[in-house]
Amino acid sequence: MPISRGSLAGARSSVDVVALPRTVIDATVTAAVRNLFKYSTVGFTGLKRALALAQSLRDNARIVIARDALIEYENVVADEESPGTWGIAFDELVAAKSKHIPMAPELVARLVSDLEARLGRLMHPKAPGVIRDPFAVEAPALRLARHYRAVADEEGMRRVVRIYGEAFRAAAEKAAPLLAMAWLERVLDTYRSFGLHEEAEATEVRLRELGPGAVKEMRPISTKTEIQADEVEQFLEAITTGTLEEVLVCIAIQFIPDTGKPHQSRFSKPVRIGNLRSANHRSTVRS
Repeated sequence: MPISRGSLAGARSSVDVVALPRTVIDATVTAAVRNLFKYSTVGFTGLKRALALAQSLRDNARIVIARDALIEYENVVADEESPGTWGIAFDELVAAKSKHIPMAPELVARLVSDLEARLGRLMHPKAPGVIRDPFAVEAPALRLARHYRAVADEEGMRRVVRIYGEAFRAAAEKAAPLLAMAWLERVLDTYRSFGLHEEAEATEVRLRELGPGAVKEMRPISTKTEIQADEVEQFLEAITTGTLEEVLVCIAIQFIPDTGKPHQSRFSKPVRIGNLRSANHRSTVRS
């Protein structure tokens, strides 16, 4: 029996459009609480989606549930050596500054304090003589720097940016000049963006000192290509035949790149002026 449009419309109207997203939110939170996600990245993606769905529904109760689940899930799966497994709660709940997620000052302070503690652990190597990973230090330091700048805490911002810069400076001292320059240029840009002018000037001095060593590390890379003499002669003869105007136009057509077409060989068949005139004549006849 065929289904009429009216019956389909009635079926759609009978479905509670709010029930499905609420089911998704509840199921995601339950899976996170039970730690059922095989990969933490999948868990974080699901919880962020659940939080977004709760906000779109203006479901305040589920917003709080998803918020707390995200914080707790990060506490469970966070691995100090893997920056992608932590900092997500801070990004979603503090840095994003959503008007729909209730964030008491005590909760914000807790997340900031947790990130500060993680930065403190990462900036000190576990074993003596081991260089700390500057990229691991970067993840919490720059999050905190942006937060402190947003809340007008300039002292806190400068402190964490200096920690970040010092981590890369120490690592650069043990690295080859070329690599050290790449790291310190990254630090220089960060110093400038956060207004640490004195630190930026000191970094520029160090970059100039590393310059000669970096140049010595560079090695020439060359390749050899052979072109048959008769091929060159044929190309030159084809492109230089005709009047001066025709030759100049032909050279322009040959060597001015056409971004709308695939790259052609520099010795591809030249376009002759006669061909262009013929094509223009044909288009004029058609019109």
